[in-house]
Amino acid sequence: MSTFDWASWDGTAELPLHLDFDGLPLQVKDEVRELMIDAPDPADMPKWLRTMTGVPWTWAELQEQVTAEWAAADAVEAAETAEWKRGRDNHERLDAKAAQYGVDHKALREATTKSLVHIAGRELAEDIVARHNAEGVEVPEGTTAEALWDAEIPEVVHRIAGLWGVGANVVFRAQNKTGKSTATHNVIRSLVSGEPLFGAYAVAPVGRVVLLDSELPQATIMQWWRKLGLRSGVTVHALSGVEHTFNILDERVRTAWAAKLRGHDILVLDCLGPFMKALGLDENREGGHYLAALRMLAHEAGIGEILVVHHMGHSGERSRGDSSIDGWGDDLWSLSANGDTDRDPNAVRYFAARGRNSAVAREPLQFDPATRLLTVDHATIDRNRHEVEVAAMLWDRVHEGVTATVRDGTRITTENRLTISNLTSTVYAHVRKDGVPRKLVENTLSRMIGPGGVLCVEAQGATKRMDFKDPLAASAASPGNPFRTDDGTPAMALPGVGNPLLPESVEA
Repeated sequence: MSTFDWASWDGTAELPLHLDFDGLPLQVKDEVRELMIDAPDPADMPKWLRTMTGVPWTWAELQEQVTAEWAAADAVEAAETAEWKRGRDNHERLDAKAAQYGVDHKALREATTKSLVHIAGRELAEDIVARHNAEGVEVPEGTTAEALWDAEIPEVVHRIAGLWGVGANVVFRAQNKTGKSTATHNVIRSLVSGEPLFGAYAVAPVGRVVLLDSELPQATIMQWWRKLGLRSGVTVHALSGVEHTFNILDERVRTAWAAKLRGHDILVLDCLGPFMKALGLDENREGGHYLAALRMLAHEAGIGEILVVHHMGHSGERSRGDSSIDGWGDDLWSLSANGDTDRDPNAVRYFAARGRNSAVAREPLQFDPATRLLTVDHATIDRNRHEVEVAAMLWDRVHEGVTATVRDGTRITTENRLTISNLTSTVYAHVRKDGVPRKLVENTLSRMIGPGGVLCVEAQGATKRMDFKDPLAASAASPGNPFRTDDGTPAMALPGVGNPLLPESVEA
């Protein structure tokens, strides 16, 4: 571009061609804008401006350039105005706060500035960390339905038949002092040996299991494994007291642990609570966050399946704390007992499971102190099943007997003489031929009607619907027989008690 001595220009002389508009002095640009407003037609422009419009721009290009410059100047002025207004508002707010708390205005301004710098620095640091973490992330490829349709289904789809699917994660919830560590070591033994879990559930064994234990000292683990005959296939990290070293929320720590755990097939964490508490995490809100990190660890280490042991909530129906803990597991196992298994060797343990790969009703387990093995107590299951059948038969008979006594009214009480004792005679007439003793009928009625001898009946048109307690709800889950004869023998031992599921045992 040509150089020109703007200091010698008088504002009217012709300008040389090929002048760069961006290089014009500010006062010249301002004059151009004013002339554009006053005389938008090129014929009305001074000669120097018409000369300048020839090369390198056409008039339309110059007009566009001038308009853009003008808009930019307006934007700068508007921004400066807005900034001035914000500054004035902030200054007024500082004055108000300083007066409210009786502090020096300057000191408050400095403290506010430091706080803003801290907040801005934290936001910047978070952004830098997020950008760093995003670098090198590989987006996994998807699989089409066509590819899945043509692929062969794996031969092994269950790690433990009816309990644990291959590639799935399990949350093993247990009530306090029910023997959850004992059950966990039974699971580990079956995973590496291939022997059926609890003597009942077939297992597809794996090469190696790693146990991260916060419950037992290593000496106790050694004693237990010798009784269980567990000689190989397991690596244990006894972390009781040093659970904070398993801080998998820190990416560097998680990567270090992944390198250490690589080569294992299944990870067992016993149990969740101490690991979270060691990091200051809240079970009620951050359980899902910790388990998400655990899944990331397993993926990085090449571990396909995870078993997490956790305490049951006080209700005994779900895991303690964050509801997302149960949501994390593909299958949910439960362990309960009718006593303290550490103090009472005869306390009965109960195992149950539900989820994507499991649907097991509550089953009693027998414990062998010599081998520390747990096995499904089939004898108790058979006995309970028979008790349920007897209870079902009694339910039908009692329902028939009570229905026969209801004529009108919506409530039967002791006032009109239909007490448990009165009803027993009526019901007993219906079940006597099945060999059921009177005492057994009375006990069943007590369970159905409850204390006080009150039976509530709701009117439904011409019929009556009785609203009372089903004895099956209480008896099916009980390890003992709730129905006893006068001499204390269980109902299953009574002669002549038929199966209510067979037509010949039910009267028309």
